[in-house]
Amino acid sequence: MADHDRRGSPYSTRPIGEAGDGRWLFAKVAANPTIAQTKASPAALPSGSEMVPGGVVVLDDLLVPTSLHPEQPTSGSRIGRMSAPQLGLVVLFVSMTVLFGASLVAYLITRAQSPVWRTPEMPHLPLGLLASTAILGALSVFMHRAVRAVRENRNEGLVRELHFALVSAAAFLVCQSSNWKTMIPALHGTDPYARYAFTFYWLTALHAAHVVGGFVPLGIVVARARRSQYSSSRHEGVRLCRQYWDYLGVVWIVLLATLYFAT
Repeated sequence: MADHDRRGSPYSTRPIGEAGDGRWLFAKVAANPTIAQTKASPAALPSGSEMVPGGVVVLDDLLVPTSLHPEQPTSGSRIGRMSAPQLGLVVLFVSMTVLFGASLVAYLITRAQSPVWRTPEMPHLPLGLLASTAILGALSVFMHRAVRAVRENRNEGLVRELHFALVSAAAFLVCQSSNWKTMIPALHGTDPYARYAFTFYWLTALHAAHVVGGFVPLGIVVARARRSQYSSSRHEGVRLCRQYWDYLGVVWIVLLATLYFAT
């Protein structure tokens, strides 16, 4: 059914994707080719709009509950209201939680069975761990700002925030390398005292391995953002990447708290 914008120009409504919270994003498309031609310049597009084949998509004020709109889009790649990539990420989170959880349980059991955990000559936990925490926090902030930028169709801002996140991830690994170097003297102890250092390296290296793995999706998202392949209606990759790094941030806080509590 056609409707009209504020200037009386005819538009048609079409579903373009899921917005979350049980709602779908319905866009108004300029049905008249003449309208599309007059707005062909990106600078001339209204705020919150984008060019698509056949017309201009106006994205503002069109979040419609699925239960109220008769033109609900369907997709075979969705299970319920969850997309296939989102479901895959959830499965990954479950498997990672089992891995980290089992590692923490093994760490706590080892700690409970060791009457002497750290001898006086062994170093304390590095203060650099706090710096690593701050870096991960900054990375999460950059990813959230990247999602906000793409939702506002600010591709330059999206690319900038993603680059900041990429640099932060690299800085985290550099900081962790310094922390590992600080703990080297603790490895010179004899068993069972060396368990203090061994378990520290195991937990932090396990987390760092997933940080290294996170460079793959982050690099893909950065490359696509550079080619302007994301928009306010198509940015699931950015959103899922943000969720991955948020998850690693939460896991790191739990690991760090456990290390300080047990030590």
